[in-house]
Amino acid sequence: MDVCRTRCNNCLLPTDPAPLWCSHCIQVQYCSIECMNASKNAHEYECGMTHEISDHMLQHDIIQCYPQFYHLAFQIYASATQEELNKAVTEFLPLTTLNDNINVKGQKNNFASLLNLCGWEEQINLEKDFWTFVIILLYIELLEQKGYYSKMNINKEDTGHLLFRLFKILQHNSHSIVEAVNNPDCFKMETIGSGIYSQAAFLNHSCDPNTIKYFVGDRLVLVACRPIHPGEEITENYGPHFALASKIARQLWTKEYHGFNCCCQACLSNYPMSELLTDEILHPVCPDRGGDQVHKGVGLRKDDDTWKCTCCQYRVKDSQLRSSLVAVRKKLMTVIQVESCTNDRVKSRCQYEKCIIEIASVIQHPSALLLLAEKMYWRALRSTNGNQRKVD
Repeated sequence: MDVCRTRCNNCLLPTDPAPLWCSHCIQVQYCSIECMNASKNAHEYECGMTHEISDHMLQHDIIQCYPQFYHLAFQIYASATQEELNKAVTEFLPLTTLNDNINVKGQKNNFASLLNLCGWEEQINLEKDFWTFVIILLYIELLEQKGYYSKMNINKEDTGHLLFRLFKILQHNSHSIVEAVNNPDCFKMETIGSGIYSQAAFLNHSCDPNTIKYFVGDRLVLVACRPIHPGEEITENYGPHFALASKIARQLWTKEYHGFNCCCQACLSNYPMSELLTDEILHPVCPDRGGDQVHKGVGLRKDDDTWKCTCCQYRVKDSQLRSSLVAVRKKLMTVIQVESCTNDRVKSRCQYEKCIIEIASVIQHPSALLLLAEKMYWRALRSTNGNQRKVD
C-alpha cells in the first residue's frame, strides 16, 4: 500500500475526500493546511527527491536495509531549528552516555528530548551499520543539493553524527504506526508509518505486557489490557510475546534489536507458548494482594485441595477456583459466538473486558483462558478504535 497516497504526510490521518497535494512534487498529500505547514520544513528537502532516492536505492540493492524510521529520522533532523542544532552539537554530540542533568521536555516533537533517549550508538558494528552509513551519506548529498548548508550553520560531519544518533535512537525507541485491516475473511494489522514518542519510550518491555496500544493517525493511545494495581509497573511489548515465541527466541530478539537480556516474569518463569498452555491452575491470586503476585513472590500455594495465601489467612478450595473459571469460560465463549454472528465488536469489547477482570481476579499468567480473553479483547479494541482500512 502506498501510504503517502492515502494518508496525510504529517499526521497519517486519511486525506479523503479532499486531499491537499504538494504543489511541487505531487508525491505527498495532506489532510489540512495546518499539516501542510507543519511538514513544510522537512518536506522542503525531500520534495522532488523521491524518485532519485528510490532509484538510487534500487540500483544499489539496499532497499531491504532501509527501515521506515530512517525516513522519520531525516524528517526530524530536517525540521530542527538552528538553535536546536547548535544545542545538539554542543551538548549531545560529545556525550557517550546519557546526561541526566540536561533539562529536556518530554514532548514528542522536542529535539533535545529525543537526543537524550538511549540509542546504544556507541556500540558501532561496521558489518551491521554499513548500510546505515551509506544512507547517511545519501541524505547528506540530498541536503547539499537542496542548498541546506547555505541556509543552516552546521557542517556535514556534525550532520552525519546527528543522523547516526537519531537512527540508533529510533531503532530502539520508535513505534511502528499501524492500522487495522478488516475484511470478511481475516483481521490483521499493517504498518503505515513510524513514530517516536518520548514519554512512551520510557515504558519497559515485557513478554507479558499489561498494556496494548493503537493509533489514531500518528497519535499513540495506550490502554490497559488487564487490571493494573497501584505500585505495579506499566509495561508494553516491543515485539516478541510469550504466547508466540519461545524464551530463547524472545531473548535473542531483544538482545539483537534492543541491546538487553529480557528479565520479565514471563522469561524468569519460562512461560510456555500458547500451544503448550493448559487449563491447569498455576498462579491463583489472593484478592487482598494487588499487583503482580508472582513477581513479588506472594500469592496462593496449594496444600492438598486448598489454596492458602503466603501473606494472610485467605484460603480457597481448589474446586471453588475451578468452578469460577468454568463460569467465566462459558461467558467468554458465549461472547465469542455472538460476536461471530453479529460482528458487533464494540459490544463484545466491553464484555471481553469484564471477562478479563473476572479471570484476573482468580489467576495470573500463564493461563490459556486469560490469554484467549486478552487476544479477543485486543482484536475487538483495534478493530473498533484507531486507524482502520476496510477491504471488500
